[in-house]
Amino acid sequence: MISEIYQFSSTIDFNTIQKSGNFSAAYLQTEYHLNHRWIPFARLESSFGAKDDPYLALLSGLPDQTAMLGLRFDANRKHAFKIEYSSRVFSGEHSRLWSISWNAVLP
Repeated sequence: MISEIYQFSSTIDFNTIQKSGNFSAAYLQTEYHLNHRWIPFARLESSFGAKDDPYLALLSGLPDQTAMLGLRFDANRKHAFKIEYSSRVFSGEHSRLWSISWNAVLP
């Protein structure tokens, strides 16, 4: 199991006005090794206080919450393939996404 919590603080200058804010983000991920190649995993991500943060107000497309399920296949020590399904919440709106990726380590 892997977990992290981040605390962010920022001050943004809007012409002559300064706005300060802070928010937190966290995730929890668990995985299970079926064998040395196949690894199913699940991940939950969330942010706290992000709606009122002036820094995040400059960005668009960041989800408030994400739930993800996936399966990774480790082809060898330097190559892995993943298929993931995620459900994301953006200001009350839901989005679902399937993704397939290949990850490689270059020498």
